[in-house]
Amino acid sequence: MSYIAQNEITPLVIPLTTAADGSCTATSAGRITGRLHAIQYSYGTLTGTPTITITTNDSARSVLAFTATDSTNAWYYPRAQVHDTSGTGVNYATSFPVREPAIVYNEQIKVVVADGGATKAGTITVFYTNP
Repeated sequence: MSYIAQNEITPLVIPLTTAADGSCTATSAGRITGRLHAIQYSYGTLTGTPTITITTNDSARSVLAFTATDSTNAWYYPRAQVHDTSGTGVNYATSFPVREPAIVYNEQIKVVVADGGATKAGTITVFYTNP
């Protein structure tokens, strides 16, 4: 019997393989529910400075967008701003918003790559915790 314990950090690996024009759209094989804590970009054989956009697949919520540096792996820690009961963003002080890991419910993660080089490969790994 296998299970994932509550609050255990779980990796979700999304392989990326570009077409001849350097583009790629990849969607996670499974759906996740939980808090997104970190995203690891592994460039593999991707070349140049690819632009990478990560969203939820069904609701199209933005998770992270970045332009990668050639031949450099990277870690990112995307966060969402906390809101009060009126829908106003909460701040610690002026210009210092309160941020928490984004919450995803029963979603696939979609990754779009532009300018990654012809027929190249890399990986995005999303680290999340179950509720």
